[in-house]
This record gives sequence, structure tokens and C-alpha cells, in this order.
Amino acid sequence: MKTNLKCNDLINDWFRSVGKEQIKKYVLDPDGIFSTENGNKAGVYGVYVVTTDGKEILMYVGEVGKAERGFIDRLAEHLKYWINNSEWYAGIRASELKAGYKYRICILAEENDEDKRYDLEQRAVEERKPYLQFGCYPTYDRSKNHYTGFDLCIFPTYRRRAFLVGRDGKYTEEKPELVLYNIYSLAEKEELTNYKKVKPDEKIIEWVKQEMPYGSEIHATIKAFVERKTGVTGRGYKYNNLVNLLAASLTPYYEEQCIM
Repeated sequence: MKTNLKCNDLINDWFRSVGKEQIKKYVLDPDGIFSTENGNKAGVYGVYVVTTDGKEILMYVGEVGKAERGFIDRLAEHLKYWINNSEWYAGIRASELKAGYKYRICILAEENDEDKRYDLEQRAVEERKPYLQFGCYPTYDRSKNHYTGFDLCIFPTYRRRAFLVGRDGKYTEEKPELVLYNIYSLAEKEELTNYKKVKPDEKIIEWVKQEMPYGSEIHATIKAFVERKTGVTGRGYKYNNLVNLLAASLTPYYEEQCIM
């Protein structure tokens, strides 16, 4: 693959952006991506989270090879974010990394052909189900990002939840969750326009934002649903107005369910 840069040069570039101590502390590299010429190869890679009790959870599958790029290039970019802002990008708390959680990176397949490489990546995601790319969680609006298949990760506000489900088999943090089903079911029964002047509960506003992130597929779907129900045309509801309307309509329901 690489003809213009040596592997050691790439390692030094990565060390400058992430740090030698961080790779020692947080990364397991059995295939020598950051220490041998394997880092220059093209293909499909996988990234696992290894917990302190030895459990391995597949987090992400990707491919690299365009424009003379090898494994080391792409993983250097990823790890900078996965280490320095781990909960937002990987769903792992900084305290968990500090306690001994690590990222294990590995080569799943070497492949120089772009089409074959993409097919291998998509098949690996579908079969192995990495928690950042597979499941019921919303992603950014694909139509605006020109992505297909499993190329988009789930929205960052869902990554902690997805990691916990992958690690524990269920969502284990004690936090009231807004069930999106309630938005649809209540909208079917209630006149949403009745809630335009109702002051919503601040806690429910935050729940709505978590479950309906700005720019996500769910945001687009619910926006269209509410606009159809309320007869709004043109550009429709701005995000904050939509959030406030939904939060106001849901407040009585959650007060009744005694989870406020």
C-alpha cells in the first residue's frame, strides 16, 4: 500500500495526535497495526472493548484503502476520539478506561479491491453486530449524508446505552427513559395543538432531546408525523418548538405514571 511514508513515520504522527502513553494504556494491538508494516495494509478491521473482567464487546467494524491509506491512518483518527472523549464517541466512561477497559484492534481481512472490501465490511457488520453500527438506535439522517448500508454509526446520545446492552445484555443505568411509542400513541388520542401554550417540564424536554436528537432519522420521522397531525405546512416545526410541544403533551402522562 504505502509508498510515500514509512510505517514508523505514521506511528510518530499518531503518537503526536494521541500520545505514546495512551496507546500503552488503552490499546491492545495483537496484529501489530501500530508496530509493524501491517499498519500500511488495506482491508477491514474490527475494534473491541475489553472489560476488566475479560469480556469482549465488538464496538465497530470499518474498512480502509482509498487514497493510499492503510489501517494505521484510519485507526489513528478513530482512537483520538475514542480515547479523549470516550463516552460521547464510544459509550465508555472515562472512569472505565481509567479502571482498565481497553480497545482491542484487529485486522479482520486484508483486501485491496475497493468493492470487495466494502462488501466484506458490510457483511461483517451484519454478521457480528458491532454496537455502534447495528441495532434499533437512530442514526443521523442518511439522505443528507449520502450514506448507505452500515456506514453511519448510531447517534452519539445512544452510544452509552448501546454499550451497556452489549456488555450486560440490558440497559442497566437507572434513568427514566422516554418511550417514543408514547409520542405516537398520545398524538393519535390527543389534539397536539392544545399543548402549544402549555409550559413543558424541563426534565421531559431533556428526555425528548435524548430520544429525538436533532438531525436524526427519528427527528425527521416524528417531525413529519406531528406536522401531518397538526396540519402544519411549509418548513414546519423548528426543532426546539417541536421538542417543547412534545414535552408539553407528554408531561401529564409521565406525572400520571409517577416517574417525574
